[in-house]
Amino acid sequence: MLSMILGLIIEAINSIFVGHLGQEDVMAGVGMANMYMNVTCLSLLFGMNMVLNTVASQASGFGDLRMCGIYLN
Repeated sequence: MLSMILGLIIEAINSIFVGHLGQEDVMAGVGMANMYMNVTCLSLLFGMNMVLNTVASQASGFGDLRMCGIYLN
């Protein structure tokens, strides 16, 4: 939760700093860069985190703590 909040704060700070320049094309570029980062990087990482959550929970439920440790490492 903290990482998601910090990610949003970083995007807001980028927008604030570039917004003070008064150039609309640069502001549009920052918006596109933030969108590209969210779509490509964050969605991929969140998807992999969801898969890891599922397989680690299954390994723990089966009592296979060795595999659970391997998944989490």
